[in-house]
Amino acid sequence: MAVRIEDVDEGKLEELQGKVITDVAGSMGLLLAYMGDQLDLYSALAEICPATSTELAESVGMKERYVREWLSANAAGGYIEYDPATQEFSMTPEQAIIFAAEGNPHCMQGFFQAVVSGYTDEPKVTEAFRTGEGVPWGDHSTCLFCGTERFFRPMYAANLVDSWIPALDGVKEK
Repeated sequence: MAVRIEDVDEGKLEELQGKVITDVAGSMGLLLAYMGDQLDLYSALAEICPATSTELAESVGMKERYVREWLSANAAGGYIEYDPATQEFSMTPEQAIIFAAEGNPHCMQGFFQAVVSGYTDEPKVTEAFRTGEGVPWGDHSTCLFCGTERFFRPMYAANLVDSWIPALDGVKEK
């Protein structure tokens, strides 16, 4: 299809472009969140906050400049807090649960890991489009399995015995 510029609705074009930019920005936030989990930056910040980028970098043995960039991007995205007066970063209780409370049903660390596995598996999925052979479950990145377990285990542990089994007629009695 040849696109003629006179056929383009400028408003629709800009709306779609804005959506794409928002989606790409979200994917960058996901990558930063995954990195923060894998590098234990969220957990370390939750333990020592409030902290400057230097204090956090020293506590985890990483380079301050990279830690500062990571912290700043997370603060800009609303994932953590920043106080310009003290140059300290911190986490609200809600942020600490979402990003640093491994085992809590609301913690999203495993979700980040599972989603990132899709990017890791991209070559396999692309090839499946060409061949039609699919990607066997066992051939996915281990990130998928670890992330799925980390994300769903807390919810299962919290609900299986006390909520889900009793909700099934006759199952609890068995």
